[in-house]
Amino acid sequence: MKKLFLTFTVVLYVSSIGLFSLDKGYPQDENGGVIIFSKPVKGVYFSHKEHKDFSCEDCHEDIFAEEAGAAEATGNFTMKLMEEGETCGTCHDGETAFSVKESCTKCHIGVLGVKRLKEQLD
Repeated sequence: MKKLFLTFTVVLYVSSIGLFSLDKGYPQDENGGVIIFSKPVKGVYFSHKEHKDFSCEDCHEDIFAEEAGAAEATGNFTMKLMEEGETCGTCHDGETAFSVKESCTKCHIGVLGVKRLKEQLD
């Protein structure tokens, strides 16, 4: 039952993203689009649109490089470091925004979620 609820939640979440293009295989919008990370864990979802109230400079260059794939290429993109306040954990600390220690399915859509997202793009 829990798996069914999680699957339904992921499908509903991914379905609500909006209009998609095939640029780099990710949904794109005027805010920078969606990134689906595959390292160190497959199926991690990030939406620039959901962060549109911030300026690009709030995250890029000090926290994240702007180049596609740069975060995954470093050894610093781990839950342990996020929990210590690095990368996403800079803001997702439980005070500024929800903590990386909770609400796992807000970011982790899993392999099945990625598959369903890609099906929507086709």
